[in-house]
Amino acid sequence: MNRGFFAVLALSSVLAVGGKNHKNASVEEMVHDEQALLDQMAWCGRQRDPDAIHGCRNAGEALATIAAMGQ
Repeated sequence: MNRGFFAVLALSSVLAVGGKNHKNASVEEMVHDEQALLDQMAWCGRQRDPDAIHGCRNAGEALATIAAMGQ
């Protein structure tokens, strides 16, 4: 198959999950958008090794930031 096919396939995969890149989700976005954090946590919960995924580690950091802001 050619590269164009794989590019379209990759793009459709991203669009199928709402256009979010869960692997690289930012701490800032999750701190300011509770639904983004909840979506990220749900996605990470379905992964085999979430500790190895940058976006999942960022979700933990976002939770810690939110907790620190509440003190």
